[in-house]
Amino acid sequence: MSRPRRDSNTPILAPLAEEQLGDRTWSDTCDVLVIGWGAAGACAALEARSHGAQVIIADRFTGGGASAKSGGVVYAGGGTRQQQAAGFSDSPQAMFDYLKHETQGVVSDATLRKFCADSVSNLSWLEGHGARYAHSVPPGGKTSYPSDGYFLYYSGNELVPSHAGEQAPAPRGHRTVGKGQCGAVLYRHLKDACLKAGVQPLLQSAARRLVIDASGRVIGAELWCLPAGSREAILHARLAARAERLQNFAPGYCDRLRQKITQLEHDHARPTLVRARRGVILSTGGFIFNRELIQDHAPKFRRNFKVGATGCDGSGLRLGQSVGACSERLSR
Repeated sequence: MSRPRRDSNTPILAPLAEEQLGDRTWSDTCDVLVIGWGAAGACAALEARSHGAQVIIADRFTGGGASAKSGGVVYAGGGTRQQQAAGFSDSPQAMFDYLKHETQGVVSDATLRKFCADSVSNLSWLEGHGARYAHSVPPGGKTSYPSDGYFLYYSGNELVPSHAGEQAPAPRGHRTVGKGQCGAVLYRHLKDACLKAGVQPLLQSAARRLVIDASGRVIGAELWCLPAGSREAILHARLAARAERLQNFAPGYCDRLRQKITQLEHDHARPTLVRARRGVILSTGGFIFNRELIQDHAPKFRRNFKVGATGCDGSGLRLGQSVGACSERLSR
């Protein structure tokens, strides 16, 4: 059995065919396996649970990822309750017209129309899982991020004359109610909702490869898991939290912390096979912490601040590609 390579990114191995398992057995079974427990993974897990699926959600760290480091802003419109309370008129068509101009064909019309048509109900869905949104608008129009006490603002270019449509512009940035950067608040609500709904977490468990059956269908994944509660797991969590906290101030030091994290995984993580009867969902974030992928696909971002979390190492992208999935527009 091969060990994962020691590098700064999650090592991804070639897919494992079911007939190659030999005497290895499945450690756990579920209907849906979600890999990556940020906001997207949490929402996917909650939706699967709402349809009666048994869900396991795995994360290389302890959950949150880039979502917990974000501003917790949800772009929503089409006439949300908060927009109406603040005195703004908006419609799905106005939202579509603006976003079609903004995205310049990157998103298909069909996907964009559904996003706009479902926007009001999507925000209500988040509220139904505990997140709160308010209608207080910061003075002065445009701001990069509203100060505490303000939660509805122009988060895009709606006020730019060249982007104006037939209707008056409406603010669509819905900041989750909280203090400071509110991504951690939004994520906490989603995490609590997952646990309340019966989603089974599998923490400090990095997906190394997918498992396929004879037809090539993905039926599970091999995860490398640190022993829960062990000294190594505690140190792993401590180093990861420090790396996230200090990234923008001491990136070189944080790179060294991440090398120690990878070393801990290499030395102490053990393989676990999880079977998924109905599907595997990859929601592990982007690839800002994978220098090779940045060089290959988005070299303009090499010198930027790394806006993301350690788990944004391209593992989801590489897992998908390992079983033949295609990608596009990675320069964005």
